[in-house]
Amino acid sequence: GGRFQIVGTQLKVATGASLDYEAATVHNVTVVATDKGLQTFSKSFVISLNNVFDVAPTDVLLSATAVTENSAVGTVVGTLSATDAEAGDSHTFSLNDAAGGSFTVAGNQLQVAPGALLDNGVATSHSLTVRAMDRGNLTFDKRFTISVGNLNETPTAISLTGRSVPENSPGGTVVGQLSATDPDPGDTH
Repeated sequence: GGRFQIVGTQLKVATGASLDYEAATVHNVTVVATDKGLQTFSKSFVISLNNVFDVAPTDVLLSATAVTENSAVGTVVGTLSATDAEAGDSHTFSLNDAAGGSFTVAGNQLQVAPGALLDNGVATSHSLTVRAMDRGNLTFDKRFTISVGNLNETPTAISLTGRSVPENSPGGTVVGQLSATDPDPGDTH
């Protein structure tokens, strides 16, 4: 009611009317034609609204926020999605800052970027900002912290101090001291 008006031979949107695709995608209008003999004919029309995607996304979601150190290029950290009041809207994702180039977006996936060296011993987490853009070029930015999990890495070397022992040494005689080199601080061997 009251959303449309007839002006001459044109059906127009009524002054002050609110047409909101999210509230109703179609409206029924009945038009009555009356001739000079006061004879009438009426016909109903369905007026469809076209969504103009004029509402910005309201949130960005990331399915996971952790990755293991030394992950290969292209490893998926998580899947991105956006919350948007616009029914049927689609979104593209990008990074406003990529934590020093450590991450990239491919489609709707946050991935480890080419050349990234994720090392828990250097940084246990990285912060980045994801931007969601809808079909109306409206955006929403959200900051995430990506945790870098420690991977128990293999020791890289073994050393022995002293490599000789006198002949006829009794059992229990110390030949030398062993130590291992390990990239994981605090590992014991």
